[in-house]
Amino acid sequence: MPFHVVEFLQDNSLAVVPSAWLTNKDTYCFWPPFPTAGARMKRAILDAVQPGDDWDVLEVRSLTVTGIFFICIRLILNYYCATYTFCTSISNVTLCFQNFKYLPVK
Repeated sequence: MPFHVVEFLQDNSLAVVPSAWLTNKDTYCFWPPFPTAGARMKRAILDAVQPGDDWDVLEVRSLTVTGIFFICIRLILNYYCATYTFCTSISNVTLCFQNFKYLPVK
């Protein structure tokens, strides 16, 4: 199943989403109503849970697509570490997630 790295145009945040959540030629994304940092969100993304009627529809720009979830996560990390010079060590990496809509948990 393909995963996309998307940029949410309303706040310039990034997220990894399954292609099933994208619509209208990948310009809108369904976004679930539950908390974004946690196991439930990760499971919803990995399982490509079918969007519900209570989900938001947000305008996005798809930056890249790949078949592997963790490659998308790595691409976002690389983006933030290249963009923000203070993100030079693993101890600072969480600072790079100011605009990261979904932060995966182990």
